[in-house]
Amino acid sequence: YVKIRTGTATTPLRILRMFYAGLTVAMSFFTQGFVLYAIWHHLCEPQVAALREEYSEYEEVMYGANHSHHNPNGFYRADAGSSLLAANFYKLSAEQKTSMCQVPFAHPTFTFVMLMIWTLTCVAEMRQTLDLGRWLLIHTPTTPVDRCLRHDEDSTLVVGLTGPLKF
Repeated sequence: YVKIRTGTATTPLRILRMFYAGLTVAMSFFTQGFVLYAIWHHLCEPQVAALREEYSEYEEVMYGANHSHHNPNGFYRADAGSSLLAANFYKLSAEQKTSMCQVPFAHPTFTFVMLMIWTLTCVAEMRQTLDLGRWLLIHTPTTPVDRCLRHDEDSTLVVGLTGPLKF
């Protein structure tokens, strides 16, 4: 910004580089969004649908047809106040039993550990972001545009940021 404002022989090149950097960031955001959508649409959504169907069959067998009903989404759910019929577990096929035992919340310790690792990773990234923001916005002095940089023999050091750049 300082070099563009004061003007140099390479101003068009600097503007092109800034545009390229902005375009790179925009494409990165777009790519990340697309990957998240594709993962949800092609991996998660079919698995959730299959799991809901399997759990519906499980509830129908375990509570019996007389003590379950179809919910608004078309899946069997137990009636309020009805009890699980443990003897009906033997009516399930081996494949259904295995499938129900593989539901993520059937393994609470594993699920807890995975969620804890994910949470700690998110907290660490948030802390890094807040630290960077604090150093840039609070600890870096606000200076006029002509005093933001200090030039040494072979390097340039940023010693301050302008008010509009900070906020």
